[in-house]
Amino acid sequence: MAALTINRLNRSLTAHLPRSQTIAQAPRLEIIDPVEESRATHYLFKALRADEVRILTVHAAASDNEQIRCRLEVYTRASAEKKYIAISYTWGSDQLTGRVVCDGVRLPVTANCEAALRALRRVVPNASGLDQRNDRRVWIDGVCIAQHDTDERTQQVARMGETFAQAEGCVVFIGESDEQTKTLEEMLDRYDKYQDLEPWFEARGIKKLRRNSYRDRALLAVKSVTERPWFGRAWVVQEVLLAAGLTIQLGGRNFRWRTFVDVLALCASNTMPARSLTWPSVGASGPTQLEHAVVQLYQQYRPAVPVNAREVESAPFAALDHSDLLAILKSTSGLKCRDPQDKLYALLPLFKQPLPNKIQPDYRKKVANVFVDLTETLLDHDLEEVLALAQYTHLSIEMPSWAVWWASLPVSPTLTHRRRLSAGMQGRLDSRDVPLSRKPHFFVIEKKLQIRGVLVDSICKLDSTTSHAEVSPNSRTVRRTSTHTQQQWERALMSTITSTSSGVELDTALKICPLGQWRTFTTLDGFRAVAASKVADRVYGPQVGDWIAKFLGCRGFFILRKHDLTGEYKLVGECMFVNRDQCPQPSTPTFRSCVEVNMHDNTDSAVLYSAPPIAPLKDFVLT
Repeated sequence: MAALTINRLNRSLTAHLPRSQTIAQAPRLEIIDPVEESRATHYLFKALRADEVRILTVHAAASDNEQIRCRLEVYTRASAEKKYIAISYTWGSDQLTGRVVCDGVRLPVTANCEAALRALRRVVPNASGLDQRNDRRVWIDGVCIAQHDTDERTQQVARMGETFAQAEGCVVFIGESDEQTKTLEEMLDRYDKYQDLEPWFEARGIKKLRRNSYRDRALLAVKSVTERPWFGRAWVVQEVLLAAGLTIQLGGRNFRWRTFVDVLALCASNTMPARSLTWPSVGASGPTQLEHAVVQLYQQYRPAVPVNAREVESAPFAALDHSDLLAILKSTSGLKCRDPQDKLYALLPLFKQPLPNKIQPDYRKKVANVFVDLTETLLDHDLEEVLALAQYTHLSIEMPSWAVWWASLPVSPTLTHRRRLSAGMQGRLDSRDVPLSRKPHFFVIEKKLQIRGVLVDSICKLDSTTSHAEVSPNSRTVRRTSTHTQQQWERALMSTITSTSSGVELDTALKICPLGQWRTFTTLDGFRAVAASKVADRVYGPQVGDWIAKFLGCRGFFILRKHDLTGEYKLVGECMFVNRDQCPQPSTPTFRSCVEVNMHDNTDSAVLYSAPPIAPLKDFVLT
């Protein structure tokens, strides 16, 4: 009987394995306490209903070296509310090298999961006020969700935000303390007690000396912590925004998250120059700017609210509108997750319910289908920007040309985004940016996008790959010297393309992709334009014979490639005309009949120019 039960448990263990781990690689379960055998069989692998959640009780221990012993129970969500601590940590390696004894069974977990449970067992979370000698009731995904059970995982991930929001508190475990973090702990202690670091800075000469060893140690401490894997996870965004009583745990120390955020903000201010810091910023795929994406989003959506003269708390989180989803996806594009579709699923709890069914968590769907459905949903919110992002989908991925591979968005902004920034900074909307209509006209059938617009020109000649020499050496651009940086050349090229009156503002607002990733070309009507060139297998790149179109509701232009047999089109990408004072206008031959829609209504009715129609509105089918 015992052998039968062990075999049953070992077969069920696959429900707790990452997808990359096979049954053959699974560690064997070992029953430690035969008395608990029936409970282990019942609770460890019992299927959860939609309104249920597993809660883990971690038993107290006399020393840190003792084996972690815990008890797993199933509760309804209503009965479990405010009765557990949620643990936020990074999964780490998929190898199940950690061990916890759960209901008399030695259960394999990841090393980081064991470390998080062990660290929590020895400290008292500030939010809960639990006594250190008591048992802890916690929720941790590595044990409380059957990771390999696709149905349960889909069900529980859909309610992950609810799990964190209903917790009594949340502990962010970012790893063990070391020598570099001691200075940060000292700053956190000081700020948590006095809500002020100015006297502390001055006492160490940080404001008086340009070079100060203590300041350097402080900056290195902050950098060493924010470069830890936890800060690079996509899941942590919902965890820190939704959880109440949020604390951060560094080794055996526990600090308020609000204190941590405020100290990081001080370190990023002029009080402590931090030129050496490079943290992943919002919208970046790597460490490029000072502010960290997670910290920025927290400050934006949960700002500090004064409690009294000396204390501040974080404002409660307000659910976001569905129209904000695209901006949040771009903001968190630099964060990583184990499964590509989690780029979306990790963010869904932040938005008002109900969400469209087609983007609800479902791990049974192919990743490509998840992203096609997401693209279709977002087309309603920002047609032009979504189509601009589609050009960066890897060609080896079997997706429509108009769909976006949301797991890896481009580091640099799209031309559409740059044009909007440029127009906004100059306080005007250029007449050449006026769309054919305010109202887009499109729909999707069987993964084909049918969209209404007009052909305005075609490509007749490709210029050589963009280089430094092609940047006009005017007063707003840098001259070609070996001392100029790549960033200077990028600014100069953008200044030339947009033909702004002063390229100064663009220096900080716009950053073009590395030179060599852009290709200029000449159109049939003699205009020059720029588009993303073919980079490895990321984008198609323009070709002679491609068409340039403008869609209803869009201010910019797109390159299309026609399939001669079917008459359908591939979306090649966006393009922008070099020197926008010279781009296709209603007076030019091909664009002469382009319609200028009455901007006071949302209809497709048009006022034609006196010239006879040459390029009427048509419906393009994009595959």
